[in-house]
Amino acid sequence: MGEVSNCIPNNLLPYIDQVALDKLPKLAVLGGDYPIHDGTGVRDYIHEVDLAEGHLRALEVLQTRTGNHVWNLGTGQGYSVLEMLNASWAGKPSALWIK
Repeated sequence: MGEVSNCIPNNLLPYIDQVALDKLPKLAVLGGDYPIHDGTGVRDYIHEVDLAEGHLRALEVLQTRTGNHVWNLGTGQGYSVLEMLNASWAGKPSALWIK
C-alpha cells in the first residue's frame, strides 16, 4: 500500500514493483535448488489489510479471554518466487526482468 523506497528492497513484492517501474534493472532470482517444481523459495502471502483485520480480531478476543493464544494469519497456500513473478508480469518475456 504505497510503499516508497529509494533502497533495494528486502522483500519480493516491493522488488517486483521497483523493476516494473524501471527503478531497478532486473530482479535476481536466487536459489533454484529448493525441492519444488521450479526450484525457487515458497512463501505464504497475505494482504496487509487482511493482516490488520486479523490483528483487530485477535485484540477483540483478548478482551474476553485470558491466557496465551496462537493464531495463524496466513492463507495456507504457498507460492514460489517464479509463480509470483509470472503472475505479476504475465505476458512479458522473462529475459526483460529476471537475471
